Formats: sequence, C-alpha cells, structure tokens
Amino acid sequence: MQGAMEAKTDDQIFGRHETPIRRLLLDIFIILAILFVFAQPVAAQSSHAALDWATPYRWVHVDHIAPERTVVFESARHGWLAALKQGDSLLADGRPLFWELRGKDHSTFYTLYPFARFGELDARREAALSTQRIVGKEALDRYDSADSVLIPPHYSQIWRRSPDFDYVPSGVDSLTEKIAPCGWIEFQTPDFFRGDECDSLWKEIAGALTAEHYPLTCRSFWNVYGDGELIRMWLAPDSATLMAAPSVKDVVAHHFGADRMRNIFDRLDKVLPTTVSQSSRRRTDMSNLGR
Repeated sequence: MQGAMEAKTDDQIFGRHETPIRRLLLDIFIILAILFVFAQPVAAQSSHAALDWATPYRWVHVDHIAPERTVVFESARHGWLAALKQGDSLLADGRPLFWELRGKDHSTFYTLYPFARFGELDARREAALSTQRIVGKEALDRYDSADSVLIPPHYSQIWRRSPDFDYVPSGVDSLTEKIAPCGWIEFQTPDFFRGDECDSLWKEIAGALTAEHYPLTCRSFWNVYGDGELIRMWLAPDSATLMAAPSVKDVVAHHFGADRMRNIFDRLDKVLPTTVSQSSRRRTDMSNLGR
C-alpha cells in the first residue's frame, strides 16, 4: 500500500500543478491518518538542548492571559524552570520555546516544539511525565496553580512549515523562531478555492521586498491541525531593526506605486484576509532549551 500511495503524484491527485494552498488541503486530509493510524512510537530527540528546528512540524500550545495577570503566569513558569535545574542544565518538560503576543485585551503565549514524525509527540509527552515524577508533586502543583489565570480557550495545534511563503533578505543568514528576539506575527485565513491568486499575489509582494532589500525575515507555517490558517512570523535580528522597518505595504508602494499596492492588497484581503497582526517577542526567560 505504501508503494502505491507514493506512486501517485500531487498532480495526479489534484489534476494540475501543486501550489502551497493545495498542499495544505492534502495535508489536512492525511494528517488524521498520520495521527491516528500511521504514527508509531519513536525515540525522543536525543536532547531538548539539541532539538532540530529544521524539521517540518511544530506542536504549538496556546495560552491566553489577561495583561494584569501575566505576572502570575510568568512567575509560575520561572519557579518551574528553577525546579527543573540539574547542574548546568534543565530537565526536559516538552515546552522548549515560548513566544509572547501582547494585545490590548490579553496576552497570548505560544509554546513551540519541533518534530519530524508524529510518534515524537508521544516521546515528548513521556519525557515531560518523567520530569514531573523526578521533580515531584509539590513543584508541579505550584506550577499548575497558574492555570487559574488562563482565559479560555487554551489549546494545542500542529503547524507545518511552508517555505513557499517565506521571505529571506538577500545576503542575510535566515532567522528562525529559535534565535530571533522579536518581530510580529500575522494569522491569515485562506480562500482554498482561490489558491492560485493567493500564490501569485505573494510572489509579487515577495519580489518587491527582495528588490527593496526589506530587512525582516518572514517564516511561514500552515496550521494543519487547527483552523487551517497561514501563520507568518516576521522576524527581526534586534528591536532596533524591527522599529526602523517600514510596513510591507509601504515597501510595496515604494516599489510598484501606491495604486498598484492598493490593488494588490485589496485582492489579497479577499483571498487571504489577515485576522490577527501583533508584535511579538521570544521569551528566553520562559523557554527551556536545555542550556
């Protein structure tokens, strides 16, 4: 059966050339089979200090917190990390990387864990449970007490990398979510019936960014086990670069002219509307990369 499946190309499945939108649709259809049928237990990645951030998938957990209560959540996390300390390193707890989006009504914390095969999620869970047994119930209860400040909903998703929607400044090493200190995050909802137009518009925008030497890196993901959104992480090497960077619309207007810019983004709003766009920062103090 595996050989028969591999023999079919995406062109045969879709009847025409593959695009990022079509590939997302294929992923959504097969992801449940991967999760519930084909996922096999595998060994955990050798060390949470050496997780491979080049892998295609991210397990993502999302927590919403009222701004005035974030200190409770942060303090509990800091206390938990102190409990995980073993010599010069930290025990793995399955939550290696934290990013924060701070809005007017609430803050949102995203926890990211990279993986290549879905069986690794079982290994992640087992490693976290093992750590909890080592640290003990008292420390775990103190950590869990911060759940009282969470605003529903809080949930987990699966994101898949989508390099076709990336942008990397020429002559600059590509930033990743692991090392970039700050940026902003956009969530966009695709019209799956107009994927070709969406892809074409992004190529125009990316071409303008390249020609104008836009300084931020765009790292993109599809939410393949959640709402089906496109997530763009616009990453800066430092806060000064982030503050000085013009908006993407301004760059496109400078390159193509204001009228064409408006036309591009009016069309984009119809096929890939942005639902969230917020500044973000990596929370090194809350992350657990092993040290």
